[in-house]
Amino acid sequence: MDAIMKRISYMLLPFLLCIFGITLAAAAQPSAPFVVMGQASYENGIACSNFTLTVMNLNTSENWNADTHAGYNYYKLALDRSDVHAGDVLQFTARNTDADTINISEYRLNDTDRWGLQYNITFVSVDIIVLTLDPDGLIHYQPVFMKNESAATVFNVTAIACELLNQTFESA
Repeated sequence: MDAIMKRISYMLLPFLLCIFGITLAAAAQPSAPFVVMGQASYENGIACSNFTLTVMNLNTSENWNADTHAGYNYYKLALDRSDVHAGDVLQFTARNTDADTINISEYRLNDTDRWGLQYNITFVSVDIIVLTLDPDGLIHYQPVFMKNESAATVFNVTAIACELLNQTFESA
């Protein structure tokens, strides 16, 4: 019986050491990052493709700059999991560099956000309001939204508003 116990202990000892080593190796591996990502658009659904984004954990006062790229309407931020916890409030400060507008919003993390967060940014549309005066002395209020993807296009919004109102445009 003693010989059997010795044989079992000789077989069991390497097995336990192997399990212990695997456990230590797994504990030494860095944890997967907490990824925050999303898109930026105007409230009318058009993509906002020039923006910057700073995210601040209001519980710890830590802040990070998200990765954004001019010409694209998405962002991505990879954080260490120890930087955020359920219950923390993240403040998103997004700056639309085309229209020079800012969107500040907050999100409270919950248990379902343990692997990451999809959070979209919505900017107020930069519609232009043009007032035109017709030959009868009536003032017309005409909103114009520049739905155009090219940043190099220049518009005469008064001419566009006159066209929408079926009026002739006269430039001085």
